[in-house]
Amino acid sequence: MNSKSPVVIWLSASCLVSGSFFSSAIARNTNKQQLIQQMAQAQITAQKDNEKLKTIMQSTLNAFKKYCRKVGSIPQSPRHIAYLEQSLSELAGINPYNEFPYRIAADDPSFASEHDTTGGDRRKIVVHLKYEANLSATQISYWQKSRPENWIEMPGSITILHNNRDACCLWGAGVDGNPIKASDSGTNNEPYILADDRVLR
Repeated sequence: MNSKSPVVIWLSASCLVSGSFFSSAIARNTNKQQLIQQMAQAQITAQKDNEKLKTIMQSTLNAFKKYCRKVGSIPQSPRHIAYLEQSLSELAGINPYNEFPYRIAADDPSFASEHDTTGGDRRKIVVHLKYEANLSATQISYWQKSRPENWIEMPGSITILHNNRDACCLWGAGVDGNPIKASDSGTNNEPYILADDRVLR
């Protein structure tokens, strides 16, 4: 990802949660007004990319349910899980943050070394399938208000949590690696989570 200006904007894990880029911006060779303009543009671009990811998440949920209903169960063996993850990742298409014009979490070597599952190809959207034994409508409702702190993945990644029975939920990672928000306006920090309790019906 190449910067399109002399301004380097680092989107830390806190900046999108707070709804502001200002506290985490680092300016180089630019004046204050230019910095403000660049940060405002970065936020607008991130919001547009978030909306793209939300659409991809819905398509991924539909494809996940279609596959599970076809085979009559949610995959449990490592081989079947890997097959479904790869298939859903390919269906998801191009990562909406692939051409984000400023630095994102993936540009931090320490972050990438811990979370990168793209094999170095950041154009890819990687879909993760994870078993959550106690997943329920109540648990999902709680997460939709306050997500777990360990929900951090490469920007553009989609994680599907399921209970191996009938319930699942999805969240997608934004530019800072945290779940994208349900709303980009105001101080609403609730994560955007899709849920379905009728996966096999």
